[in-house]
Amino acid sequence: MKYGHGGNVFKFAQLHQIAVEDVIDYSANINPLGPSESSMGVVAEMLPMVSHYPDPNQTELLDAIERVYKMPKEHIVAGNGAAELLYAICRLPGYTGCFVPAPGFSEYRLAAETANIPVRDTFYMPRESAEGDHYFEVPYLALQTFAAKLKGQDGRIICFLGNPNNPDGTLLEREHVRVLAGMLRDANSLLVIDESFIDFVGTEPLGDNPHSLRDLIFEFDNVIVVHSLTKFYAVPGLRVGVLFAPKILQPKLKELIPTWSVNTLAQAYATLSVDDTEYVEKTKAVVCDEKSYMYT
Repeated sequence: MKYGHGGNVFKFAQLHQIAVEDVIDYSANINPLGPSESSMGVVAEMLPMVSHYPDPNQTELLDAIERVYKMPKEHIVAGNGAAELLYAICRLPGYTGCFVPAPGFSEYRLAAETANIPVRDTFYMPRESAEGDHYFEVPYLALQTFAAKLKGQDGRIICFLGNPNNPDGTLLEREHVRVLAGMLRDANSLLVIDESFIDFVGTEPLGDNPHSLRDLIFEFDNVIVVHSLTKFYAVPGLRVGVLFAPKILQPKLKELIPTWSVNTLAQAYATLSVDDTEYVEKTKAVVCDEKSYMYT
């Protein structure tokens, strides 16, 4: 499998003959504050537990996710980062095509190709508002048109959309997504919304983010929302993510995740960090302050 995106500081350090710790990595979107300091202590405390298998039920982690993100546990699946969850989704049986956003996260394509699902790009179009602001336009109409053509056909597709999309930061519009989800449902197809960066958006508590679309899983039985815990909480080296799925899909997806997928240290850190409100509030404040500067 081809490695398709950034974050490989080890290769960069080797190529330039410098120490890994001297690399400042702009190729991956990780919380600039680093990991939650108050939560990292538990990683050291749990080191003796690595001689045992992790909790296969991820009990404490799922309890914390349910409480903080206000999503029932019977709708949650945890995995070894969001990437593992994307690959599991593409292994659901019966899908004959996949739509991925361009620009977009390269793992959508890699996950589909690994499952031998043909991939088609859906191009986000660069636009400029009347005020002179530049943005990308989500091709809702093109996707809806294709979904309408699929109705009554044998083909079933997986449609990936980022919210916000990586790397351009475009947020999805709820009503457009609801229309698309309904049309894909009529075509026996799946809509996957990747909210790996949603926690960076806005200043509200994590469970009250008005931009999140995870509640759509209660309205549509063909919508899955993927949520990384490694970007906002700055631990891509630990690997942990969750997805939110309708009850009809949750057990099917859970079966596609290997036992002990989320290691002991990742479970311990994530369980504490999602409850670290001081860290969450500080992160959101820093991102809001720096966003205008970076955009300019």
